Amino acid sequence: MKLTRPIFVLLICLMNIVYIPTCLPYEESYVDQVILSKSMVMLMKEPGSKSPVLMKLSKKDFIVLLDRDPINVNYVAVYTKANASFDTLQKEEVRFGNTKINDGNWYNVIHVKTGEEGWVRENDVKIKYAVERKQIKLFETEKDPLLINPEILIINNANKDLKLKVGEKIYVINKQSQKTVNIESGTYKYHASAPEVIPCFGEQTFEGGNRYWWKFWIASRSDSSKHNLDKGPIKKNKFRRK
Repeated sequence: MKLTRPIFVLLICLMNIVYIPTCLPYEESYVDQVILSKSMVMLMKEPGSKSPVLMKLSKKDFIVLLDRDPINVNYVAVYTKANASFDTLQKEEVRFGNTKINDGNWYNVIHVKTGEEGWVRENDVKIKYAVERKQIKLFETEKDPLLINPEILIINNANKDLKLKVGEKIYVINKQSQKTVNIESGTYKYHASAPEVIPCFGEQTFEGGNRYWWKFWIASRSDSSKHNLDKGPIKKNKFRRK
């Protein structure tokens, strides 16, 4: 899909050096894209047609697939009839049958322009798989024996609010701010997103006795091309820590 609007990319800052790994999805060809099969598709808050609608998607939208494995949804439809009681003049519902209905497979996606995450039905879309799907290690680690559970520090130096999803929990880090969160030890999938930013994602094991941190800002693609993204670390004079 050829983009006609500016898209921004995520940069990772470690101390005074800006590292731009080759696995950073600064190009749309590094992520799986979702192509609508219909002129309009609903983005749902949760998987399933019974979920609230977040927004309407159109074929011109740039949508990124977060997880290649869809979720299959089933629900039980309960059929009832009204039984009027003339003595009490009240109506009561009497269950007389139910049917298990399959609601199809659903994909977890992000609408890039708004940064809205939701779900679309598999039958309504086609997936354009990336030839080389990029995942990155976002977090740096430092030991802290006083920490029982892993601690994550996220520093947002951008002028956009950032969403970071670790496992099933979503954390919002307001622009020009930072947030510290504690999680249970374990291995989690994660992704980070912001409006008009191609999301980055990966998987990491978080262990007790460790502090994990990530500092990021946003640069335009034109800025990124000036620094030759494919050649690894940039000298610290290019960007300085604020």
